[in-house]
Amino acid sequence: SNTTVLTDVDGGAGKTLTQALKDLFSGDLSNIGLPSIFSAGGAASTVNVDNTASVAILAGADISATDRADITATAMTTVLPDARMTTTGAIAASATAFATANVDSDAIIEIGDGVSISADHVVIDALNAVEIRTFAQGFGLVDIEGAFGTGIAKFTLGGAAGDPSEARVTMGQNVTIVGTGSLKIEATSEPKNGNLLAHGVGKLSSGNLLLVFNDNMDD
Repeated sequence: SNTTVLTDVDGGAGKTLTQALKDLFSGDLSNIGLPSIFSAGGAASTVNVDNTASVAILAGADISATDRADITATAMTTVLPDARMTTTGAIAASATAFATANVDSDAIIEIGDGVSISADHVVIDALNAVEIRTFAQGFGLVDIEGAFGTGIAKFTLGGAAGDPSEARVTMGQNVTIVGTGSLKIEATSEPKNGNLLAHGVGKLSSGNLLLVFNDNMDD
């Protein structure tokens, strides 16, 4: 089961005195407007994902092969929400960007009571690989002073309380598994490409001064 979600939200509000004068003297008459004394705005991207790969072998099943018997459940989940907000003003501007992802991803193999599996090589493999990167940038731009930029990025991995994101292999009673050459039973839950990241950025610009605040969180 493969799930990929990408979102890109980009917002803007207001105009600085500098930009209004630039439009005037450049002859861009269609874009001339009064500069914003104060402006505020926000942009948000919220993603909810539930991805499950599951295999169930019913009770009493008999599986045999001369060479290989592969039983696999693979969940590959990628979630990349981005949110950016730019707010401009002559005196004051406030920009807030918020990006969040709520992800529950599972790879589950269930083998019922009395199941028999035999082959030269037997592989039972549950793999849950998750990549989450949330990015939020708020940019406040003013001519004089009073710029505020806030970027809030967060993610949660797993469902409700007691429902983790997981890879799991469960077996009932009286299960027989024979691999005459090799036998592998594995359940792995891991970051895909090593990426579980929340990145929030607040940028402020007043006149010729530019300040950038970064907040990185690896989970």
